[in-house]
Amino acid sequence: MAASPKELCRKKDDDIICWSLAERDRFLSLARDTNFRAYQVALFTLFTGLRPGEVRGLLADCVDWNACTITVKRMWCTKRNRLAQYTKTRKTRVIPIPRVILDQLADKKGLAPDQQLFPETCNSYGWITLKPLMEAAGVRYVGFHGMRHNFASQLYEVTKDLLLVRDTLGHANIATTNRYVHRLNSKLTGSTDGLLAGASFLNTPASVIAIR
Repeated sequence: MAASPKELCRKKDDDIICWSLAERDRFLSLARDTNFRAYQVALFTLFTGLRPGEVRGLLADCVDWNACTITVKRMWCTKRNRLAQYTKTRKTRVIPIPRVILDQLADKKGLAPDQQLFPETCNSYGWITLKPLMEAAGVRYVGFHGMRHNFASQLYEVTKDLLLVRDTLGHANIATTNRYVHRLNSKLTGSTDGLLAGASFLNTPASVIAIR
């Protein structure tokens, strides 16, 4: 009998799946060609490491298109089903995002400052929307929150800097970050660019995305 979404969310850290870069590319390539909105959500999450609630709570005013940074200062509160003006740790953080990744969101540049970038996401988004795409791509199932683990692991692989990973994820202490890494500051600028190694899915010009 297949595990329910709730059971999957209760997985121990050792059971969390971390994709290889080849799996990541295969999934994103398939998603890009079959469900572009889901592709944008997954791409953004895999390259920023935001919590699912932070992804849904992200408003357009938090994106600096010139500096290629995301300011994380809000989250979607599922208990109250509304936007909260704070993050899980009650701290604001600014994280970098590679320009070529941000270009894949070019259609969102025209959003009003108070509009959500990804209003379609929810707790079951991974199970309902992303899982069928993963099955079609022939990759292992990674939950929506599991993408945050993937980001942490891959960022650590290219930087070997646990403190940098902690600051990027917005963890309160290094022990939590240790659980996310499977196997502070201004120095963050450009740190995620190394995650682009071997990326085969970035062949859609921003000018094309802007008119989708």
